[in-house]
Amino acid sequence: MIKAQQEADELAQELEVPIQINDVCELLLEAGLNISYEEKNMSSGGFEGISLGDSQVAGIIVNSNIESFTRKRFTAMHEIGHVVLHIFPGIETTFRCTKKDISSEKSSKQVYESEANTFASSLLLPKHFVKPLVSKNDLVWAFIKEVADKCEASLQATARRLVSLAKEEYALIIQYNDEVWFPIKSPSCNYFVDRRKFPDSLRKIEIVDEKKFPSLWDECDANEWVSMDEPCPPIKYSSIYFPKHKLAMTMLYLPEVDDWGDESDNGWEVPHF
Repeated sequence: MIKAQQEADELAQELEVPIQINDVCELLLEAGLNISYEEKNMSSGGFEGISLGDSQVAGIIVNSNIESFTRKRFTAMHEIGHVVLHIFPGIETTFRCTKKDISSEKSSKQVYESEANTFASSLLLPKHFVKPLVSKNDLVWAFIKEVADKCEASLQATARRLVSLAKEEYALIIQYNDEVWFPIKSPSCNYFVDRRKFPDSLRKIEIVDEKKFPSLWDECDANEWVSMDEPCPPIKYSSIYFPKHKLAMTMLYLPEVDDWGDESDNGWEVPHF
């Protein structure tokens, strides 16, 4: 995944946020790598994106029927990732990606799809732009939404990216259509976060107005989410739910032991840039 991040970071340094698909293609063309991009109706076959080519010329087609603007952008960057990482280097010549390939880690070409997802996330949410914001803010959903809007990225992709760049101990839990995905943890998070359905005893906020996201944390017992050998103080969490998509996302903040019990920190409340 490191190569995918490096390739995306190098491209992103030359572009302005929000990074546009055509600008990426033009930048690659300047380097002698020709990518054509178009959107077509792909109602049959379940494909979201297709990329094919050789060591110098490649074509990308993205399904025009993808309803979400941000999802369509992620799919396009995902296919560009395949071209840069796998097609131009001669590893493969063709990728036909379904929604499952792009959305989850379950696919017949798991490594390639994961690399393309890492590339897309790193390009849409550039490290040089996003990391300074992460260092100044708690990962409450109002802040995550603000970053997502600035980068024209989906809320889920943004949450994943911010967790990956956070110094503090965070974990993101995604539950889609009653399926619980593997938790995404920040590099410093060494806790074992359980892969479990949302506890009935906790609160999740339904998102029906895309402009209103929670900027405060709730508190719960650590054992609601985390397996520990010894008892520990409560942890912070914030859960949101999208009824239309049957999607729930929970952000956990697991402060270091020295931080527990310190209620003087008011940094929970207001995200700022």
